Amino acid sequence: MTASYLLQLSCPDRPGIVHAVSGFLFERGGNILDAAQYADDKDEDATGLFFMRVGFACALPAEQLHTELGQLAQGFGMHWSLQQAEQPMKTVLMVSREGHCLNDLLFRWKSGLLKLDVRAIISNFDSNRYTLSTALGVDLASPEWVAKRVKHEPDMVLS
Repeated sequence: MTASYLLQLSCPDRPGIVHAVSGFLFERGGNILDAAQYADDKDEDATGLFFMRVGFACALPAEQLHTELGQLAQGFGMHWSLQQAEQPMKTVLMVSREGHCLNDLLFRWKSGLLKLDVRAIISNFDSNRYTLSTALGVDLASPEWVAKRVKHEPDMVLS
């Protein structure tokens, strides 16, 4: 049975990372469904890090992929995570003054179109976010509150 996975990684940028990851998946019978990557090297404040997100299908069990990815990651100094695509991603929503974007994200989440586990909504403006967040049972937090109490450990931040 083929399962879908999401691999996210970051490491110091150097040639060959995309080749190594795609080759790793190919050698194990994996099929890349989507991929995005970029290097943070554009200006003087750049980190020099490479970031990649790969959605793929593979018949191997998650435990085997996890072990073998660990071996690949060591050679590149990667920080990485692997999760099954069906598993909702722990998420914090960061919003500004206008509520229509938040409303759209919350609608998509509640209707099952976005596989998210929304942990909190962070905003500088309390206007309509308070009503939406409390109606849906999500914590509303200010950036100051989050800075003092980092309890949410998200996998992803949407802003």
